[in-house]
Amino acid sequence: MKTYGCIDDCLDQKIFDELVQVGNLVPYLSGDNKQYTHILNQYQFHSLRWRFGFDAVDEGVGIYWTDSCDLRPQLTYPIFLSNNNNISNELYTQFYMRILYFILDKHFDTNQIGKEIDVRRIKINLGTKAPSKLKHLVPHKDELVHHLSMTLMIGQSDGDHIVFEETDTYLRKKQSKDLTVLDQYKHKNNRLVYNFGHYHCNYDPVEHDFRLVINFVVNLR
Repeated sequence: MKTYGCIDDCLDQKIFDELVQVGNLVPYLSGDNKQYTHILNQYQFHSLRWRFGFDAVDEGVGIYWTDSCDLRPQLTYPIFLSNNNNISNELYTQFYMRILYFILDKHFDTNQIGKEIDVRRIKINLGTKAPSKLKHLVPHKDELVHHLSMTLMIGQSDGDHIVFEETDTYLRKKQSKDLTVLDQYKHKNNRLVYNFGHYHCNYDPVEHDFRLVINFVVNLR
């Protein structure tokens, strides 16, 4: 298996349908909403309580800022963070853990990921509409040690996911040129894009109101 790539139809249809229902993701499947504030209202029944902020900033190790990128905020819903186990309720977290291990068991070779993994993060990201697609978001690595980063695309939208060749955590101190694009993947429902420690990022949507993905990160030993 390569150190990056994509897997279409990642989840079996029955499991994907369960994820959409249990995860309260139905309102986001079209990528468009005429009453945008309505589905983002945290007091609405069955809505996700989104957090508003920046996923990657332009400073620090594992971050690579150039003139080709733009710093834009997004909405996030953390399900599990390794340094805070009380992000979501236990049953919700267990459900997403089951999805994660299904993906690992079905699509990844234990010889490559090892027998021990440390789940670092499960998080839902909702990127919002950008005025143009001239610039992508900030390239970054999800962890500073050996890890597997996976992005599961949900629903219809646009906003390509980019994987770069570079993997050096401290690259920012060594060069200032643009990174080398290995591949660029269009947003497609039930498509998983993965990398083993590569810099990566995405474009925010310009043709849809939002772009929904689930991010899974595990450290490998």
